[in-house]
Amino acid sequence: MNRVVDRLLAVILLLLAVVCCWRAWLALGDAAIIWRDVSSFTGNAASLRLAGFLAAALACLLGAVLFWAGLLPGRPGQAAGAPLFGRADYRRPQSRRSA
Repeated sequence: MNRVVDRLLAVILLLLAVVCCWRAWLALGDAAIIWRDVSSFTGNAASLRLAGFLAAALACLLGAVLFWAGLLPGRPGQAAGAPLFGRADYRRPQSRRSA
């Protein structure tokens, strides 16, 4: 992929992260969260929905940053159309020294 597509995907993921945060904010109004007891947090369906939306927002935000910076793993080291061998290879030939 080229940089334009990477930036477009980053913007889409950023918008998705904002939507997930908004849904988490709305789920927070429905949840009766008691921070004193962890077992009540996992037992309440609205609390689990809140945690799921926050985790999805964090994952989308991380993906957006990686797409925007171009730091995705598995990116090729060369350009897409560059030949790897043959006459059009752009590497310099190494000179041979006579001993």
